[in-house]
Amino acid sequence: MTSTVPPARGARRGRRAALKLGLALCAAAVALAALEGLARALERLRPDRATAQTRLPPKAPGAFRVLAYGGSTVAGLPIPEWGFLAQLEFWMRQARPDQRLEIFNLAVPGGSSTRALWALERTIRREPDVLIVLSGHNEYLHPRVEGRLYRRLLHSALYRSALRVAGKAFGPRFGSNPFSAPRTYDRDSALFREKARVYRENLRAMAALAQRRGVPLVLLTAPSNLADWPPAGATPPAALGGAPAGTAAPEAAALFESARSRAAAADYEAARALFERARDLDPVPWRALSEFNRAVRETAAEFDAVLVDAEAALTAHAEHGLVGFDLICDNCHPTPRGQAIIAQELLRGLAARKLWPAPVAAPADPDERLAVFLNRTLTPPQRRALESKYCFKTGRYAMLTPFFNFGAARMYFERGLALDDRDWRLYANLASLALLEGRCEEGRRLLEAAARCRGGALDPQDRRQTPYLKEALERMAAR
Repeated sequence: MTSTVPPARGARRGRRAALKLGLALCAAAVALAALEGLARALERLRPDRATAQTRLPPKAPGAFRVLAYGGSTVAGLPIPEWGFLAQLEFWMRQARPDQRLEIFNLAVPGGSSTRALWALERTIRREPDVLIVLSGHNEYLHPRVEGRLYRRLLHSALYRSALRVAGKAFGPRFGSNPFSAPRTYDRDSALFREKARVYRENLRAMAALAQRRGVPLVLLTAPSNLADWPPAGATPPAALGGAPAGTAAPEAAALFESARSRAAAADYEAARALFERARDLDPVPWRALSEFNRAVRETAAEFDAVLVDAEAALTAHAEHGLVGFDLICDNCHPTPRGQAIIAQELLRGLAARKLWPAPVAAPADPDERLAVFLNRTLTPPQRRALESKYCFKTGRYAMLTPFFNFGAARMYFERGLALDDRDWRLYANLASLALLEGRCEEGRRLLEAAARCRGGALDPQDRRQTPYLKEALERMAAR
């Protein structure tokens, strides 16, 4: 005999199940709302850098407010004191000393275009007169796709707190582990193409938002080091127990060497094209791709934004049109001279739209402009200290994974010693390079000099100051 449930009883069961589900969802929503409120309260007490810097004070009466967004290039790394925003502010004040000027640098080192858009969305209501955006070097720094959903989640304090906790637990900062393997990208992969699509989408979203709000937007192309920065090897060199640098990128490495050959033969136009292809095929694309800068130019034209073509400007000032260490100190961060050129182009862009007058007494030559800026803003001891710091930070950055650019690192450490021959870190890192490359006697002499300057024994575990000293000492002991 088959039993059946009366229709009325089945309907009641369905209603009870729906009620339970509704109550569970309501409870979950209330719990999430409570956690979000708690996260916001905690964030007000201890905000992270990105959140804290988007809390802008009220605009002063009559002030001209500039907001800038991007990653470490906009932040001014490696030395913010002479970054292009610092130089821009100096020359803007020279042009209008009587005008109150507010420049807020909202850039976050390592931040992608999604982070820039998030910061712009949080701050555009704070009465800016000009928005400045330079982004593109960090789109492939993180393996996740930072699309619309990710950006919307960033507006949640609870999600931001979860990201901070996860970052501390699983994502040590760049350089804290000198052997950490970065993500490499196949140009035909769905992830690579999706990230490129998101970048273009973010640019258009920023431009559309600025247009709706009636705020002038300045978009900059992202320049990078073509001639003096080879594609990343992504694996440690043989001296550190890995494959020779460059073996992870045979096609990009071959293009880079071909470009050098063409440059040596004075065929500079062909060399530049090959250098650009080598950069665009770098398996660790921590330099803005050609298609990214095309997207910047196209977006600026579509939305009538101010285009500051920093890539073209640096190319025009580079010897033979090949941007190298004279203008970019590593893979993507401008030298003081490169920063001066970008600041100059920004001033021209603002003046062309009549947003700010050009300084009357400013020298046309970027080297002269830089000299005026440095002499007026820094004392000789301050400048010397910053130059020494610049050499150490850039040299250390160059020697780390995924670059392992030991030649560039040595150049900067030696330049730093010419400025300050008492800095033990410079001797210690030069010793590491010498020992890893098999020059033991030179390495021993440099280690002795480092110990004398430090006033005691060196700590091989100090990865922040001497990333590969431990391996260098082990290599020396094994000989």
